[in-house]
Amino acid sequence: MTLRFSTSRAIGAAIALTLGSVSVAAAQTPVRKDVPPPQPTRMPVTKDNTPAPTPAPTPAPDTTASIPAPTPAPTPAPVMTDTTTSTTTTTTTVSTGEVPPAPMRRLGSNWYMGVAGAAEFPQNRLNDFYRTGWGVEVPIGWDPVGSPLGLRVNLGYARMRGETGMSFFNGATQITSTLQDPQIFQGVVDAKLRLPIGHSLLSGLYAVGGGGVYYFKNYVNTLGITTNPGTTGTVGQGSTGGSVTNTFSSSDATRFGANIGGGLQFGVGSAALYVESRYVRVFTPNTDTDYVPVALGITFHW
Repeated sequence: MTLRFSTSRAIGAAIALTLGSVSVAAAQTPVRKDVPPPQPTRMPVTKDNTPAPTPAPTPAPDTTASIPAPTPAPTPAPVMTDTTTSTTTTTTTVSTGEVPPAPMRRLGSNWYMGVAGAAEFPQNRLNDFYRTGWGVEVPIGWDPVGSPLGLRVNLGYARMRGETGMSFFNGATQITSTLQDPQIFQGVVDAKLRLPIGHSLLSGLYAVGGGGVYYFKNYVNTLGITTNPGTTGTVGQGSTGGSVTNTFSSSDATRFGANIGGGLQFGVGSAALYVESRYVRVFTPNTDTDYVPVALGITFHW
């Protein structure tokens, strides 16, 4: 009786202790559905009345250690939004292997006006009575862009130097005289043919030609004398001797004339430096008046 009673008491105490431990563990640790409940541990039974030691409760497994902490996502850099609407134009260029010529410079309507100084060189019979003089010219013209042919008006003034101690025969009378310096005013209309050089219409060669009016001042009547010595007697005498004078009087006179020549010009911005030479022939009575102006000047274009 005594052994059975002791055994029954020991078993009941063990069961009570086990249930108390389970209830305490359940109250302290939350129950997870994915973790199986702990299995009850069988208490060893001893023959004496000393209760077996209560085993320490099994701690619930730490499920948080097996799950790694989520890695924080990197913060994206701010994106700048351009609200400006941009239109892109795509140009396709087909090369044929030829380099197009550079466009010539265009200067408005290509009207121009200039000024030049000139040396005046008398020619032929005029050179017998006068020496090299000087002159001033003012060209006013138009050079169209679409054509090499232009037009200009050339106004000018020339003054030559009269010879001193010249001898003339007026009939049978020999005259020694000093000639006055003749003055020549001109108003000429010329056609101008241009040959541009380089990238500018203001640089190149050109040719000019035209005609106009020449006004003479201090142009004496002895200028056009041609002497025909007679077979007998002195000049101005004899059956075949004599002299022929032009019909100019000592007063002023106006005559028509023509000129032809060319030049070279260099563009400098909207201006052009030029050098030009022409042959001028004025249709004076009996003997034509010829001279060559060589001008150096500048023209301004707009």
